[in-house]
Amino acid sequence: MANVDVNTVATKVAQSIKGATVTPQSVSKGNGVVLTGLVIKGEKNMAPIIYIDDLIAEGMNEDQIAYDVVKTYYRYKPEDNLDADAMTDWGKVKGSIKAKAVNNTPENTDGRPYRVLEGTDIAIVYYVDLSEGDVAFPEVSGQTPTVNVRDDYMSSLGVTEQDLYEAAIANESVEIDSIGNVLAQIMGTLPASGEEAPMLVVSNDKKLFGAGLLADPEVLTQIADNLGDGYYILPSSIHEFLAVPGEGMDETKLAEMVMEVNSMAVAPEEQLSNNVFKYVGGKLTQVSSAPAPAVLVA
Repeated sequence: MANVDVNTVATKVAQSIKGATVTPQSVSKGNGVVLTGLVIKGEKNMAPIIYIDDLIAEGMNEDQIAYDVVKTYYRYKPEDNLDADAMTDWGKVKGSIKAKAVNNTPENTDGRPYRVLEGTDIAIVYYVDLSEGDVAFPEVSGQTPTVNVRDDYMSSLGVTEQDLYEAAIANESVEIDSIGNVLAQIMGTLPASGEEAPMLVVSNDKKLFGAGLLADPEVLTQIADNLGDGYYILPSSIHEFLAVPGEGMDETKLAEMVMEVNSMAVAPEEQLSNNVFKYVGGKLTQVSSAPAPAVLVA
């Protein structure tokens, strides 16, 4: 791995973008993941952050990293100003509030309004989806700009966590599909027929923080209408979760599967939980006792 001075990279980037101020910043992404980014303040009042950890890991030197960052900035740079007044007006922000599910650890919830989902190790936090509602900001190359709701921002809006929760539930879209259909869409094939044990994939229309739908009792009831009461929830990532029928399932094997998938296929910052949950009679119950997702330190 190259020995990179982040401040030197920031200086080189600033020299290549006229009028820009470039500031290094460490950002906690959850579950112990801390990334190094460059905040680039250009002509508009939106300042994107571009992370450089992968570039450093690839062995790039400072000049190569700076060149890559500049290319990325010009590809995604804001073309319009964000309406700052609208961002402090609850009447305008309300339609853009969304829920995000995270593992219930202080690192993931400190400084943020949140609620714990009873019977689980999952907490619900909130963000503003800047691609929707009265604060809509144009998506760039398919990227959805978001702003986390922290305690001070909630206070400036003059609302409570309950207000955020109700808005998030009202705003969210719901997409429930079989795992067979989802895989067929990815692979461009026809879905298989006659699944012996139907597995449902639950997310939102953007497949972004879709596991936040765990906070919506109506979604959980809708799944029960499909699978029957007593189904299991496998938290595959912060972007979606899986639901499987309860009949004939081995809880120990389900828990092992969640742990294995998390360790092999899900980025550390996108892991939601290592546990399995059961939905019975309108309530969630945790049926395994694995530790919270964490970054392994070599």
